[in-house]
Amino acid sequence: VVRQIEAAHGLSAERFAFRQTMPLADFLKIVDLLRPSGYRPIRVLPYAAAGSVQVAAVWTRDAREWRLDTGLTAEEIRKCEASARSEGFVPVDVAGYLASTDAGPAERYAGAWVKRLSDEEDARLYVGATSADHQSVYGALEKEGFEYQETLQAFLGLDGQRRYCGVKSKRTVGDQLL
Repeated sequence: VVRQIEAAHGLSAERFAFRQTMPLADFLKIVDLLRPSGYRPIRVLPYAAAGSVQVAAVWTRDAREWRLDTGLTAEEIRKCEASARSEGFVPVDVAGYLASTDAGPAERYAGAWVKRLSDEEDARLYVGATSADHQSVYGALEKEGFEYQETLQAFLGLDGQRRYCGVKSKRTVGDQLL
C-alpha cells in the first residue's frame, strides 16, 4: 500500500498519508486497505484528467469510524448526507468532478463522513451551487448556525459554469472532524 501511495506522488507516515494522483478505482481499493490500520480520508478531491478520474487525498490516522461515497449525483449525495446523519455521521469533505458514464459526461460528487464523538460535532454540506447562488446557499446554512467554512471546492460543470461544494460547521472544530 505504501508503494502505491508513493507511486501516486504521495507520502505515508505514522499519523497521516496523502497522495496527489491516483485513478479513482485504485484509490477506492487503497482506502479499504488502509482502514484496518486506523487511517481515514479527510480530504478527497476527484478530478478529470486525460479522460479518466484521478483522486488527490489526505488521510489521518485516528481509528475513528468513517464512510466514503463517490460517483454520486448532487441529489444522491444530499440523500447520503441525510442517511449518514441518521447513522451518527457528519460530513468532513465534499467535492464535485466530471466523470464519464454510459450516458456520456456527467457531474458527480464524492463525500467523506466521520462518526460523531459528541452532539457538538455538527456540520452540513452543500453541492453544485453555481456562482450566482453560492452565497445564498451557504448563507442559508449560516442562518441555521453553520458559520464556519470547513472545506470549499469548485469545479467547472458540464454547462461551463463554476460549481461550488463545501462543508460548514456550527463551530470551529479544528482537527476534531479532521
